[in-house]
Parts: sequence; C-alpha cells; structure tokens
Amino acid sequence: MAHDFFLISFTQIYKYSMKGILASFPWLARFFIFTGMLLVGSVIASYASLTITDLIFPEVNLFELLQNVSSTESSDAFTYVQIQALKCFQFIGSLGQYVLIPMLFVYLCGESFFAATGMHKHVHLRIYLLVFLIFFSSVGFIGYINELNQMLTFPSSLSGLEHSLRQMENEAMMQTEAFLSTTSLMGLLLNILLVAVLAAVGEEIVFRGLLQNMLQKLTKNVHVAVWTAAAIFSFVHFQFFGFFPRLLLGAILGYLFAWSGSLWPSIAGHFINNFLGVMGYYFVNNGMFDEHVMEEASWQYALFSLPFLLLFLFLYNKATEHYRYGERLDDGVQH
Repeated sequence: MAHDFFLISFTQIYKYSMKGILASFPWLARFFIFTGMLLVGSVIASYASLTITDLIFPEVNLFELLQNVSSTESSDAFTYVQIQALKCFQFIGSLGQYVLIPMLFVYLCGESFFAATGMHKHVHLRIYLLVFLIFFSSVGFIGYINELNQMLTFPSSLSGLEHSLRQMENEAMMQTEAFLSTTSLMGLLLNILLVAVLAAVGEEIVFRGLLQNMLQKLTKNVHVAVWTAAAIFSFVHFQFFGFFPRLLLGAILGYLFAWSGSLWPSIAGHFINNFLGVMGYYFVNNGMFDEHVMEEASWQYALFSLPFLLLFLFLYNKATEHYRYGERLDDGVQH
C-alpha cells in the first residue's frame, strides 16, 4: 500500500513538474527544442512503427522491403500485402511524428494544444469556398512549376549528386504510386484518410501551427515566417526535383494561416490539394482518365490559371481582415 502511494505521488509530481517546463524559454530556444524533438521523434516513431507493422504483417519483412525499394523497377512489383504494410508503417509513423510529438511539445510549454496551434479559431463558411477556389486554380500553375523543377540539371561535376537525388525522387514516386494504386472504394477511402486527412492535419500542425507561429514571433514579420516555414516544409520531404512547387504550396498554406489566424483553412487547403491527387490516381487506375493527364502541365494552362489564383488569394486576404485585426492579437507583427 505504501509502495503504491509513493508511486502515485511520484507520478503526479513528475507529471506536474514537466507541464509548462518550457513556458519561460525564449522563442528561439523553443524553436530549436521543437526541431530537435521532431528529429529524435521521427527516429523513435519510425522504429515503433516498424515494430508494430511487423507484428501486424509478420509475413512481410518490412525492413528488407524498405531497404530494397531502390532496386524495385516499378510500383507493380509490390504485392497487395506489402502495400498494406507500407500504409500501416506510414500511418503509425506519421501519427507519432506529426501529432504525438507536437502534443508533447505544447504540453511542455504549458499551453492548450488547440490554442497554441490556431485550431481553436473558426472562420466563416465562405472562407472555405475561397480556399477551394485557391487550390483548384493553383493546379495548373504549380503543376507547371513542377515540370520546370523536374527539368533542372546539375553541372557535370555534380552528376553523382544529381543521380542520387533523382534516384530518391524515383523511389518516392514508386511508393506514392504503390500507395495510390487501388481501384476499390474501400482502398480509395483508406488513401483519402492516410494521404489527405492525416497528412493535412499533421503537417499543418507542425509546419504552420507551430513552426511558422514560432518563426513569426521570432522575426516579427509574417512573410519571413511564411516562406521560411514553407522552405522547411519542402526540404524535409527530401525531394529536390519537387522542391519549388512544394515551396509554393507551403507558402500558400502559410498565408492562409497567417491571414486568418486559424489553422483550419490551411488544413482544408492541404486536404484539397492531396485529395485532388488521390482522386486523380483513382480515376487513372479505373481507366476514367488518361495517365498522361497526371504528368503534363502546359505553360498556357499555367498562364491562364495564375490570374485566378492571385485573384482568389487577394479576395481571401480581404475576407479575413476582421479575423486578423479584430479577433486575433499579434502585437508588433508586420502584415
């Protein structure tokens, strides 16, 4: 009985001594601590995800499968069970890295998770309509930037580096195609949950709700915060030949958050962007679209869509002014 009482007391003391331990730390220190937690947490989450996935799919040697992705010639080489194991691995790892680690960090800061990430604020339904129009109109322009990014070449002295980066790009593309290679409704719903919902919520919590918010408090300039967070967001995907379109995507999401003070519009935008990709693969796999539709983007389409993208961003900026200057308090921040 005495031992149980001591254990409970120690647990309570530890719990309340850890909560808010980072509250007095300056924003720069919090930024580096959170970055370190993400790096360490990603390793721990990957190991835990690998272990759990091996228990669920004992017939798949997941570690060996991940090691041999570079030697796989196409996504068709993956079996159904291997794809399900990869999805399980991705789901658990993402949950740990993009949800549990941020929740722990906010807890150590002694803040409310929803308030710290901007998820406690809601916006009018018309704002979400503008978000949809922004991302629908961005497809052509961002797609063309992706085409240009893919065509970048390195000097001959860096040919080895270019080969390694393109190999990483091909591996990521094969895994994406394997993830999204489904023709069933249940497979589609699972892809939407994994690629659209979880990625949108988790990545927006990390890169906009926390990192961009801390950078904004550090720099006192929303534009520096938006583009720095967007650059980090693009870099950590480790796909150089998709860096610039992802940078633009991150910047658009960053302004949606910064202008409204709510994380939900950027979550909605991220969801729409990924959802369109998931649905595109689904239609191609079912023979409804030609596969080349997913691969090519013309400069004419980009030039046509860009004015609409800028117009809808302008309208969003105007529509969220009262959130920015009324309900939201960002003293000293330049807009």
